[in-house]
Amino acid sequence: MLATSRPVWGDQDQDRIAALLAQGDVAGALPLALARARRLVDDKGAWEQVFKVAGWASQEPASASAAIEALQHLVALSPEDRTLRLNLAQRLLWAKRTNDALPHVEWLLARPGERDPVALEVATWVLLDQKRSEEAQAALRRWIEVVPEDPRPRWILADLTHWSVHWREARDQYRAIARLERPSEKLEERQEALRHDHPTDWRGELVAWADNFDNAFTGTAVAATSPLPSRLVLSLRAELGVWRQRLAPAPPSAGAPSEAPRDQLTTYGAQARLRIEAWNSVWPELWVGAEADAAGHRTPIVGAGAQLSIGGWLFGRVFLQHDRHRVSLEAVRENLTATGPGCILYAEAARWLFFSSELALTWINDGNQRTRGVLIAGVHNTGALQLEPRIFAQYDRYRDAYPDAMPYFTPTEPWTYGSDLVVRYSLPRAIVAEAQIGVIKQGSLVAARPGALLKAELARHVLLSISVGYVGSPEYHQTRLDAALGWLF
Repeated sequence: MLATSRPVWGDQDQDRIAALLAQGDVAGALPLALARARRLVDDKGAWEQVFKVAGWASQEPASASAAIEALQHLVALSPEDRTLRLNLAQRLLWAKRTNDALPHVEWLLARPGERDPVALEVATWVLLDQKRSEEAQAALRRWIEVVPEDPRPRWILADLTHWSVHWREARDQYRAIARLERPSEKLEERQEALRHDHPTDWRGELVAWADNFDNAFTGTAVAATSPLPSRLVLSLRAELGVWRQRLAPAPPSAGAPSEAPRDQLTTYGAQARLRIEAWNSVWPELWVGAEADAAGHRTPIVGAGAQLSIGGWLFGRVFLQHDRHRVSLEAVRENLTATGPGCILYAEAARWLFFSSELALTWINDGNQRTRGVLIAGVHNTGALQLEPRIFAQYDRYRDAYPDAMPYFTPTEPWTYGSDLVVRYSLPRAIVAEAQIGVIKQGSLVAARPGALLKAELARHVLLSISVGYVGSPEYHQTRLDAALGWLF
């Protein structure tokens, strides 16, 4: 217990303080005790008296600041006194003066034997307020070590890591909390969110499209994704595809009708993608694979890039890759490949306003070069039911034109403009349904652009995704179907 300062012979202030305290007037004694301590600045007993009187006058507005001032002087006079340090850090936290509390918290945490749950809790909140997340997590782990049966530090640590690259830490804490607490809606919701946002799953995929130059492709694939330790995520995909094209009919023979023959080629491909969730804003990734076909061609697939999530408003990915130029059956037969950089970026300028863009520069091994750019601007409301009107401009140009669209189509008019309206209904992790209708113009050509999308969790583990629509421009377009049925572990 702190002792009242011993009176000094002839110390009139001390006599008055003693008289006021004897009368029970702690509110009147506090300012006198504070003034006296400031005058006797290095008198430990004077500051102990201020601290004690401030505790008695705790209902007075000035008592909190007086107690803090007293503790600051006492810590300066006895810097190795742990109890004083903790008391001061705690009161500075209550006063929301965490910047002043920070040195004392750091001193406490530097003690190898510091295992007081109160000290570790104070340190946690001070560090969090000072945006020192990594150090706060270290304090929380020490707190959990000391009282493993207390769910409070586990919840704080889970809150800190759930939406970060340390989400595996949150998953482990939720599992521990489930053993310590009765099941709750909040805990179940958090665990389900992690299961969907960082899935371990496998999928069967189907893609089918046909373009306006009699090319068609049908492919089936098996894919899987699995988070690994050390913030790694591995994705694998194997595909079997068939390219088809209707050829120009042969001249009719006498009495025999002409019939357009069809050509087709089977392809096989496999790819592995490894991503490291290194930082919250940047996830580098590498992918390798190969594609082969029934004509005997072998093509390596390699690439590197990064997924981006910067500042909560800019998202997307940048990449450099080498792949097949998968645009037509003839391009596959000639084993054409494409190499170059690109990026897909989405910027949310406001909650209701967004911009989306795509840029790519591609060198094709037949000596051609393709430049592509897309800019989309749109608005949408919040809520389960959204209306999203959009406008867009697209530039797509090959340096060397192929007027006969062989071995692949090159546009005569590089600029395309359009607008569309998307109606979307979504419930988190349950269903997303979209319907789209739009108009697109290229030179003097105008076309409608319909589309639809459905993503649904049919059961707790079964996920379905289907999209159909018009893709491309009036000069070159595809009618496309993409579908996937997956199992989420």
